[in-house]
Amino acid sequence: MGMDCQLQSERNKDFILRFHKKLFTDRVPVSGSMELTTRCNFNCVHCYLPESERKGKGQGQELTTKAVLKLIDDMADAGCLNLLFTGGEPLLRNDFSEIYSHSKKKGMIVTVFTNGSTVNDEHIRLFRDLPPFSIEISVYGSSPQTYEKITGVPGSYHHAMAGIDRLHQNGVRIALKTMLMDLNLHELSTMENMARQLGVKFRFDAGITPRLDGDMTPLLRRVPPEDVVALEFQDPKHVQDWKDFWQEQNNKESNERLFVCGAGQTSFHITSTGRLQACIITPNSSCDINNGNFLNGWNEEMIKIRDFKISKEKTCRNCDLISLCGYCPPVFKLETGSQDSCSEFLCRLGHLRHKMIINL
Repeated sequence: MGMDCQLQSERNKDFILRFHKKLFTDRVPVSGSMELTTRCNFNCVHCYLPESERKGKGQGQELTTKAVLKLIDDMADAGCLNLLFTGGEPLLRNDFSEIYSHSKKKGMIVTVFTNGSTVNDEHIRLFRDLPPFSIEISVYGSSPQTYEKITGVPGSYHHAMAGIDRLHQNGVRIALKTMLMDLNLHELSTMENMARQLGVKFRFDAGITPRLDGDMTPLLRRVPPEDVVALEFQDPKHVQDWKDFWQEQNNKESNERLFVCGAGQTSFHITSTGRLQACIITPNSSCDINNGNFLNGWNEEMIKIRDFKISKEKTCRNCDLISLCGYCPPVFKLETGSQDSCSEFLCRLGHLRHKMIINL
């Protein structure tokens, strides 16, 4: 890289940093996720949604097409640029194409989370005509036995693989990911190889949480922290990413606010019933915007969440390793009953990651 290119790269990096700082300071809701439905054709053992929701208990309360389109208009007017459609399984909505097309025509950068098993010709035409930023597909194993042990649905493996192949063959930009758990740990390398052969990105996440109704059963599927960190630090690129992230975060000033991420500051989540939340797992701090204005909820209700302070007697926020553990008050609330009480699982991850960084 020549000197001029290096200088331009540094200028671009500086601009992006100043741009993000401006968005954060001004509380611009630039990134949002929208749960189009809680219904799902899978019944995964680790899912954070209660089984009754996945089987359609709340279908009658789902936002209408008109309501969803109105919210997309409101979000765009408020400054939302990045929009994620999730579920449940979002492709189960009969009006998905209309909703997706509307968001793209509003100029949004759209990502879709799906299990890939319900992709049809209409979806292919839609994604070819209006390309997404990415279609992120969850895979749960590299064999039918493992895959279907997790999804609980016979035939789900072959339907999902067919969907992945159909999207890839038609030039739709996809990425693969998996929720790492004890049931599929032995197939992680073959899932990575699946993505490598397709020439697409792959990532894994070991952050299994309790269900939103308080059911702790999914936690039984967690992989031990020692195994998670060993896998994270196998890839030299990920090692450097962790080192850079640690140095960057370690230089940030601490404060007394409970939330340190962008939830309620630059990002938000909207449920299938039209409730605005700071993030996907903060149901106890939400407001109904189904019959109101998105911006009012953002400015009047979400800002209150950003004012939450840490309890003085709690020490989690005083820990030097807070940037390495995946610190998340909503997860703490689900797992321990208190937003101030840290998860032992996440805490152990933080200490092990720090040890690896120091040793390296």
